[in-house]
Amino acid sequence: MTGSPAFISRLCDADLAALTKRWHERSYRHNELIISHGDTGRDVFFLLEGRARVTLVSADGREIAYRDVEPGDIFGELGGIDGIARSASVVALEATRAARLSGTAFRDIVMTHPTFAWMLLEHLSAQLRRMTERVFEYSTLVVRKRLIVELLHRAEKAALVDGEVSISPAPTHSELAATMSTHREAVSREMSDLAREPTPQPPQLIRALTPPPPAARTRTRPTGQQTGSAQEAAPVSRTRTPIPPPPGK
Repeated sequence: MTGSPAFISRLCDADLAALTKRWHERSYRHNELIISHGDTGRDVFFLLEGRARVTLVSADGREIAYRDVEPGDIFGELGGIDGIARSASVVALEATRAARLSGTAFRDIVMTHPTFAWMLLEHLSAQLRRMTERVFEYSTLVVRKRLIVELLHRAEKAALVDGEVSISPAPTHSELAATMSTHREAVSREMSDLAREPTPQPPQLIRALTPPPPAARTRTRPTGQQTGSAQEAAPVSRTRTPIPPPPGK
């Protein structure tokens, strides 16, 4: 029960050699900004050690966390592709070491190393799918179910030991709230309620989190009224009535 392999670990030797030949490494302190929202830089980064978080802070000080960056991950690639100002900040969550690749070198490698370009496409596809999931969760699930889903996502990245999963380091309630687009107080309340309840079995949890299938479409025809009447409509039957044979046959 582990997450997808890190970006760097999936590269072939030739692609990795092309990167290491042109990137520059640097260390960052805990809470130090690696990328600042709104910057116009086009450099692309690769996390070598430590952890970082892609985040935005609203005008009222509320933090929104988009994803955590783990060793081997790539980040800042959007600026390297489109050259537009940074859409979010990236901050070191602990003592961190990252490699920095200039935008020019990044584009050269994309153009001359097709396997690297394909790995980049797969990475962007995974990020888009996860963002789609988050929009759906935020739009359709209450805080409790969003909390359970977030904990399950984190558990999927952890190793299974003796049939159990431990999420480490344990996220704070503020971190969970930033990821779930809610407030710390709401997370604390739901965590307390969940702690007092029996642990649900996996099938029960799956049923609780799975949205119902869309209702089957039934073509209707108004009864005794023109199409568009506000009165109740009766389903159109698709059963064919047998036609009797002609006389003498």
